Amino acid sequence: MKQEAAPQAGMTTKRQWVGTGLLLLSGLGFASSIIIASMVIKRGVGVDTSNAVRYLIATILLFVYQKSTVKSVKIPPRERYIALGLGITVFIMGIGYLGATRYIPVSAAVLIFYTGPFFTIFISRFTEKEPITAIRIIALLVAFLGLFLALGVQVTNMLQMKGMLSALMAAIAMGTFVSISSVTIQAADPQGVNLHALMSGTLLFVVFLYTGDEPARAVTSVNLLKLCGSGFAIGIAYVAFYAGLKIIGPVKASMLMNTEPIFTIALAAAFFGEELSFMKIVGAGLVIIGIIAITRNSGSRMKSLPMGRKKVLFICTHNSARSQMAEGLVNALYSDKYQAYSAGTEASQVNPFAIEVMKEIGIDISHHKSKGLDGFLDQKLDCVITVCDHANETCPFLPSGHRRLHKGFEDPASVTGPDEVKREAFRRVRDQIREWLKGELDDICCG
Repeated sequence: MKQEAAPQAGMTTKRQWVGTGLLLLSGLGFASSIIIASMVIKRGVGVDTSNAVRYLIATILLFVYQKSTVKSVKIPPRERYIALGLGITVFIMGIGYLGATRYIPVSAAVLIFYTGPFFTIFISRFTEKEPITAIRIIALLVAFLGLFLALGVQVTNMLQMKGMLSALMAAIAMGTFVSISSVTIQAADPQGVNLHALMSGTLLFVVFLYTGDEPARAVTSVNLLKLCGSGFAIGIAYVAFYAGLKIIGPVKASMLMNTEPIFTIALAAAFFGEELSFMKIVGAGLVIIGIIAITRNSGSRMKSLPMGRKKVLFICTHNSARSQMAEGLVNALYSDKYQAYSAGTEASQVNPFAIEVMKEIGIDISHHKSKGLDGFLDQKLDCVITVCDHANETCPFLPSGHRRLHKGFEDPASVTGPDEVKREAFRRVRDQIREWLKGELDDICCG
């Protein structure tokens, strides 16, 4: 057994700053995109044309990024169909959010649109059995009070009402998108899910444009260039978001993305001269506080344990085989003393062969999902064990006072040949992990 010292906190701090910077860049990118698109809308270009061009550019950029980082854009069939269906929500978000800026100030549209997380609360109650807690209800009330102050009861005609309802429709679509994709990415690559949703949404934008009667007279070369810039900003925002997400995880990422309304309101004041009254600033602040309270209260993967049981986290690269089998073995054989978890530095999906060979020994891990490290970064753990060399080299600093150890095992997924050859490789690694746990788990965690 080889015990590894935790990586230097200084290096991790620097990496966290890089992740934070990328997420701030992402928020600025999304804000810049809506501002540029709104400029074009105000010059007479239709919403359908704007969305078709913007999302086509963004989809191409995200596709290139996906191919250059993970090499494949494929996701499992079931998740693929769900992701393609999510394109409907992408489409509704596009026409609702951008369309709202035709009738109400951009700063008002972004605040209404960012009530999306609150709709996520209620939808997640059914998709993931997320509880509706008192904190969430209070956060909801605070945010809507802020929205009331920021908007200043400025609905004086039906066009303004149309703009507010349009932004609200986009917010509901956003909540639906987040809730359903949250479930979908548990079994598929998040970038792949988002790319499929964007492709489907872009197709809807294009079809809607060509089957509608929107005039093209205002689409000058200058406006087209601006729309391409808006699409490029969306693409950069998505790329920066996923790069930052890998570093700091979704909880902190979603909190940092709450800077987007701030960027949007500031840019709207700078480019459109939208008034920033004291009450509007206070209202916007309350909305953002409410959003932060919601994301901060989103819960962790760790559950409370009976006294005396130690928490053990197994880590490999993709959280698809070795760490999953280790988690299953510990929870099945040693649950009186330990609660095991598993995660990956680059989570993907559980390997079917891992599920199969564990079932052979009476342990069902078919319900397991591949997980990233983000849910464990601020959790109290007793022992963290990396079970592959790559994970040992790339695993971030986990500041929770735990023991950090490494025990490398062969990657059974790297074995090629007929299915029986692959299956035998998984059996071999399963048995190696089982014997290792039997002989050393108590010494590792209790020694």
